[in-house]
Amino acid sequence: MFNTPAVRRLSLVHTRCFHHSNIYMHSTPALTTSRKKLKLPSDPNSTVYRGKLFEWQTLQAFESLGMALNHIGGRSDGGIDLKGEWSLDDGQRARIPVAVQCKNVKNGCTPDHLRGLLGATVGLARPTLGILSTSSCTSNNKTYTPDTMALFNASALPLGLARVSSAAILDALVLNHAAQRWLDIRVHPRFDPHGKMVSPPLLLTGDGHVLQLRKRDLD
Repeated sequence: MFNTPAVRRLSLVHTRCFHHSNIYMHSTPALTTSRKKLKLPSDPNSTVYRGKLFEWQTLQAFESLGMALNHIGGRSDGGIDLKGEWSLDDGQRARIPVAVQCKNVKNGCTPDHLRGLLGATVGLARPTLGILSTSSCTSNNKTYTPDTMALFNASALPLGLARVSSAAILDALVLNHAAQRWLDIRVHPRFDPHGKMVSPPLLLTGDGHVLQLRKRDLD
């Protein structure tokens, strides 16, 4: 039913990443984000602690792609946990507004999670790339259900699906059709000759060329 080329590409990327997901799995590292100093609740077993930690892991992981994001998660966050801009240093591209929703869930993100992101980004003043980020530590090794992927590909709004490891590494990012048309970039997973993911695990290209990344603080 959802056997479109885009769904097949998304499935292929996630299948290969899941197959080698143990590459980046180890104890929680010290986060070195250039943003504000990390502040976490006192109880490491609480849901709030795990959720906030994952938000900061996602923030650091996205910095590796040249995104400059601020953590705004909280009761009044409007459904957005991270917000900022993405800068690609190819001399032709403007900064891309980005809004990220982080979901550290055990059984993978569902269409309801994606609809929450759509609702949070559709009313923003500027066209914005909405990204749904989830953890690689899922109980069923599936970060996004098939229905979520179908909704993702059918959306007219620019969207991305991301997977972040416990080591704060962005090991999967997929853009839907709307985002690809708008940004004119492609995200490619990187593997060695033996099929194992290498670091950094993602490569960006535009107009057939590898894009250089830059980190820029927000005003």
